[in-house]
Amino acid sequence: METFLLDLLALSFGGAMVILVLLLLERVGGLQYAARWRCLAWLLLCLRLALPMSLLPDHWELTRAPIQVEVPADRVLYQYTPPTQPQEVQGDPVQIDQPTEPQREEGFRISRSQILFLVWLLGGLTVLTGNSVRHGRFLAYLRRWGWPEEEEEICDLFHHLSHRLKLQKRPALWSCVDIRSPMLVGVLRPRLILPAEDMDREALAYAILHELTHFKSRHIWLKALVLWVCALHWFNPLVWRMARAVERATELDCDERVLQSLSKEHRAAYSRTIVDAAAGWKGGNP
Repeated sequence: METFLLDLLALSFGGAMVILVLLLLERVGGLQYAARWRCLAWLLLCLRLALPMSLLPDHWELTRAPIQVEVPADRVLYQYTPPTQPQEVQGDPVQIDQPTEPQREEGFRISRSQILFLVWLLGGLTVLTGNSVRHGRFLAYLRRWGWPEEEEEICDLFHHLSHRLKLQKRPALWSCVDIRSPMLVGVLRPRLILPAEDMDREALAYAILHELTHFKSRHIWLKALVLWVCALHWFNPLVWRMARAVERATELDCDERVLQSLSKEHRAAYSRTIVDAAAGWKGGNP
């Protein structure tokens, strides 16, 4: 248990140093390198932080070859002779009683490493439970106030954009009341949620294209991995700072991918749609 905690602390400290370097490069480099490379760097770091154990063996055992040296016979100055066994003494043997130590009753004790492990475990379970409760509440809200989208025009637009992105597997298309902007939820059973209110067809097309690009880029898997890393390293403030940086990097990566697929006249309209959607999202969450 103590070894596990030491490995966890060493891993968290090393990860913090890498996070600082990546954040510094992001601030200094600006937009000089694509957001997809930032996502890749965060992904590799999160994969390492998700395994709180040492990947190297504790020690390397060196095998030594036996060395034999032959000494010439004329150089032998001393020859060892085994001592003769002492003669048995007749008579009754004398028994010497060995002093015995009194047995001590050991009570319940808990070590410092066990206390630290319990504190770490409690913090991680708190983070996981909080995220699970929030996600469960949203799914319950979605089951009550949401429904699979069946409007022919919206479904045709959804399938057209999915075919444009060459998606073999597609998320389920749903609509829900009191949703300010489209969103992609679920890792194992992904669903693209649309607001129940009517949207402009051009804005709706850009919003669906944006979320489908998130789905194609597997950003939702990266975000789920970040949640697991935050639960493991909840005591490290730089890990929570990394979570916000990953959120920003995935959005920039998605926008870059979408803009590359659009013509110049459509890029301005897409940018306005994303800004309006972000303003609506800041206005309140369901």
